[in-house]
Amino acid sequence: MIKKLLRNYYIKNTIIIAMALLLLLSSMIGAYISYSQCKETFYKHIDKVLKSTALNLDLLFLEDFHNRAINKGDINSTEDMRNIYMLSKFANNLEDVEYVYTLTQQQDGKVYFTSSSMTDEEFEENNFVAYFDYYDEATELLQNVLRNNKIVYEEASDKWGTFRTVFIPKTTKSGTKYILGVDVKIDYINKILNEYLANTIISFVVILIILMGLGLYFWRISRRELQEIGELKANLEQEIEDRTCDLSLANKVIEKSHQNIQDSIKFASLIQKALLPDKIIADRYVQELFIFWKPKDTVGGDIYFMSELDSGNEIIIMVIDGAGHGVPGAFVTMLVKAIETQIIGEIRAGHLKPSPANILEYFNQAIKIMLKQEKGSQSNAGFDGGILYFNKEKNICKYAGAKTPLYIIKDGNLEILKSDRKNVGFVRTKINQKYTEYDIKIEKGTQLYLCTDGIIDQEGKNDSRYGKARFESLILSNSKKSFSEQKFDIISDFEYFQSDFKQSDDITVLGLRF
Repeated sequence: MIKKLLRNYYIKNTIIIAMALLLLLSSMIGAYISYSQCKETFYKHIDKVLKSTALNLDLLFLEDFHNRAINKGDINSTEDMRNIYMLSKFANNLEDVEYVYTLTQQQDGKVYFTSSSMTDEEFEENNFVAYFDYYDEATELLQNVLRNNKIVYEEASDKWGTFRTVFIPKTTKSGTKYILGVDVKIDYINKILNEYLANTIISFVVILIILMGLGLYFWRISRRELQEIGELKANLEQEIEDRTCDLSLANKVIEKSHQNIQDSIKFASLIQKALLPDKIIADRYVQELFIFWKPKDTVGGDIYFMSELDSGNEIIIMVIDGAGHGVPGAFVTMLVKAIETQIIGEIRAGHLKPSPANILEYFNQAIKIMLKQEKGSQSNAGFDGGILYFNKEKNICKYAGAKTPLYIIKDGNLEILKSDRKNVGFVRTKINQKYTEYDIKIEKGTQLYLCTDGIIDQEGKNDSRYGKARFESLILSNSKKSFSEQKFDIISDFEYFQSDFKQSDDITVLGLRF
């Protein structure tokens, strides 16, 4: 008996150490990848802001301004000050942008300002750029913009500071060429990236502290267990004869065990939240996105994934409602995450098409094989869910669902794809189950919504349910609002309906606007 206790002791501690090291390594790798992806995505966001801002500058000038702004003296001081005021007001309303301006290039290659915004400090000091001021620090890249007739981005320094800039060549209907320019300070970009890096480091440190705390906790338990084994070896016969059932002591042990279980569940919640993707992954594919994710308990059976494929033009979005909620549901999400990682790997390796229907079929077969559901297993687990595939380059969007409808809003009209009435996994689902795949036409402003049944099945007063009709009416009536407002309204309406009732199930609502 003593040998068995010692063997179990060493096996348990080896497993705990291995899991802690694996989690620490995963956290380090995840932090590095997260920061790298954030930096790349943020730069793309900045370039998008620069370009869209520049393309709106022409709206601020009189219609024939660029046809007249050719040589020194062509624009009078009154019109020049009007243009400076309009550009400055426009720039001051943009949080990211430092300067906006237009340029012209003479035949000798020299670059001149035709108008530029100014800062408040420059206005107070009367030291701002006026019409046809010579830009003596123009880079070689800028000097070649009109000749190459291509949009360019660069990072450079001049007497005004260090900036990331876009230059866009333009030509009027009469053939006059000019350049649109927009600057963002590099200090602003570095500030945002440094804040994200600091948050990433803090997250890693928190995980490290948690691991250290757990390590100390388990070390103390291990010491106590080893000591108890030694005492048991020396005093086993005496303790067997003398041991009595002390109810007070038993209650304390139960309370301690309960606390340990709750601590474990809280730690499991941290792990489950770490599996959720960063919404920034989808920023390159949609104009707006919101996610309302609320487990019924500390952990739950709802989870969602976003995976960008290697082409950089394709994304797969999944919303999963695992069987049960609480700890059992969380175990199902761990299983689903493991299979999802395998599926994305198969797609990237070219062994599986990025087809939502094929992905659901892969999930179904994998769950049934892993849980031995075809061999009489009592493990009746699985999920409902929907899978969306979008290729932005080819504007292809496909959807397949298992008891999970897709809500589509176009031009103020609501369309519902009801999906298949078969689950994924579970003993009653056939291993060769097929799922229907839908092609969706995506236009600018198209809105898609996916939700699990948690919000639909919420119980309220007088034995009522929140219901599909209320949800459909809410998203349709709010479709003109921004997604931040839509999310707020959905949460507010849900909480109003819920009143004092307990949450019935895990909730996930995901919205996309293209």
